[in-house]
Amino acid sequence: MARPATITISLVFMVSCGANNDTRDIPLPNWLLDSGAEVLTDASEGDNAVTDPGPDACIPDCADRDCGDDGCGGTCGSCFGDLVCNWDTGICEAACTDPFEPDDDPSNDNDLTPDVQQEHTICPDTDQDWFAITLDIPSAVSVKITTSKQASIDVYLLDQDKTEIDSTSTMGGSGLVQAAKLPAGTYFLKAKSGDDTETNPRYWVVFERACAPDCAGVQCGDDGCGGICDSCPDGFECKPDEGCVSGCKDPFEPDNDPELSTLLLPDTPATQSLCPSDDKDWFSFDLDMQSDIQIWVTTQAQWKVDVMLFDTDMVELDSAISDTGYANINADALAAGRYFLLIKATDGDIQIPAYKVQYGFKCAPMCDGKECGDDGCGGTCGSCGDFLECGEEGLCLSSCIDSVDQAGSDDDEAHAGFLAIQDSTDSHSICPADDVDWFRFSLPWTLADVTIETFGAMGNTEMWLYDADLTEIDSDDDSGVGQFSKITVPDIPGGSYYVRLKAVDDLAQVPQYTISLKAACSPSCQGRVCGTDGCSPGSACGTCAFGYVCTAEGQCVSGCVDQVDKTKPDNESASANLIFDGETISTHSICPGDDVDWYVFTVTQKPDVDVVVETLSANLDVWLYDSGLVELDSNTTKPSGKAKLHVGALAEGIYYVKVAAGEDSQVPVYTITLDQN
Repeated sequence: MARPATITISLVFMVSCGANNDTRDIPLPNWLLDSGAEVLTDASEGDNAVTDPGPDACIPDCADRDCGDDGCGGTCGSCFGDLVCNWDTGICEAACTDPFEPDDDPSNDNDLTPDVQQEHTICPDTDQDWFAITLDIPSAVSVKITTSKQASIDVYLLDQDKTEIDSTSTMGGSGLVQAAKLPAGTYFLKAKSGDDTETNPRYWVVFERACAPDCAGVQCGDDGCGGICDSCPDGFECKPDEGCVSGCKDPFEPDNDPELSTLLLPDTPATQSLCPSDDKDWFSFDLDMQSDIQIWVTTQAQWKVDVMLFDTDMVELDSAISDTGYANINADALAAGRYFLLIKATDGDIQIPAYKVQYGFKCAPMCDGKECGDDGCGGTCGSCGDFLECGEEGLCLSSCIDSVDQAGSDDDEAHAGFLAIQDSTDSHSICPADDVDWFRFSLPWTLADVTIETFGAMGNTEMWLYDADLTEIDSDDDSGVGQFSKITVPDIPGGSYYVRLKAVDDLAQVPQYTISLKAACSPSCQGRVCGTDGCSPGSACGTCAFGYVCTAEGQCVSGCVDQVDKTKPDNESASANLIFDGETISTHSICPGDDVDWYVFTVTQKPDVDVVVETLSANLDVWLYDSGLVELDSNTTKPSGKAKLHVGALAEGIYYVKVAAGEDSQVPVYTITLDQN
């Protein structure tokens, strides 16, 4: 940029008035007075004469510039409304603001609250925004970042040591960083401008979390989310930091040899344990007559035991090994007398906390009307399939458990579980058959296309979608895979929504199902002529003409306000604004386009009068009238943006100036100066 120069100006302006020649003072232009240049006058031509600027004078340069430095210490203009001047380019641009600054490093980070959206701006282009995410329990985390399709913002999810967990770029309109499970603690989010991005992009960030069960290295007990990691088998108990530990006890000890055997009674089961691992249990029973008998031993499938039958002389008669938890010995025509049973662990090096032994006289199995359970003779009437268990009546009943309802409840909208976009989970069940599951979700856009779908191996779901006031939007029964439900709704407004899910006709349980929410912003400019399309910030639907502003409803309205007319209308000569000699008024506007501004001044001698009007719009007409409103002179600001009226030797009296816009166009601001010579 050129430095201000020392300027010497010499001008002679001769005005002829009758027979006399008079040399008048000529006011220096504003750009020269504001430039900071040293002005030297030529005393030989009078006190007000100036010399020729010479070849080294600073010449203002405002080509292609609306504002900022003119190269000589002056300015090329001012910006209006919410625009600010880019002094490098001389162009009026949108102001770069971010109310969360300073947040350029982890020590000045912003706290993100779950489900609360924040709006930020990357400004300047080298700006970085840091956020803190605090988890009080292990959680699944997702952070959604939305911006314009032209903006590229790089986003990083970092752990407590600033090590990257996930990252994304928002080129195309949005990005998502997430982690399936994070331990409790503090985490960080960093956002910065990516390559090929628009200048000073705005973006929106929202953080969502859900409790993540943590069973890593845990054998049993609490999973951190109100459920349990697993339960211990019979004979074991769960202890903190230890897991499943043996609770093996045998109240029948000592019974390690035939002489200390436990006496069994027919059809009366005895439950005992093999503790320690090399333990042996002896049993005895008496027959008072020859009999056909059956002996059976049951235990859990992972534990195997050897069963041996001896006569009174300790001669082995038969043996069996429990396979899949069951061992059976059939002995026919046993003579009257005493018999012995020996039971020990097959592997010999494990404890067996519990097993059941029983003998009885052979009988006919009774399984009429039964699907499972005891056949009355030591056998079973069948087994149940997945998600079923055998009831007391020998019928297979559902073993379906809703773990969410166990931890709390999701049976009404007040306790609805949060459903994240692009999220799916397999931890839901509809149990019992009349159970109802509620979910809620939020859409951050003006309009969105939404798909909600359920999946599962078995069951029949029915689903309803409601708005925030619980007004039904849509419902479905079997549009998904199999008999599962699916709802698709296009162009749904942004906001909060609820989903209700149950089994069809309240007749059947759904032991396990998955629900997913997919949503994408749906841009729309219908009924809008300016502003955002609901997906992209900025002027995606168009921009307004000069002097107009865009409303939240996307309509262009006049941004031009004549503050003088608001307090004292000046649209007629009778209500003209008083202007004094040497005064410059710079607060007036022509709004609306057919507005007219009148000014009045008084001449007490017979001077020359200069009236100068300047504007950026270059579209103003100016008239000078005497007290009888007879036109004395007129001019227009086209094409230079400046109009000057000069009338010499005015008589004493009152004079008027009228200013109006050509072509009925608005002029947000102009200046008027009166100079009586």
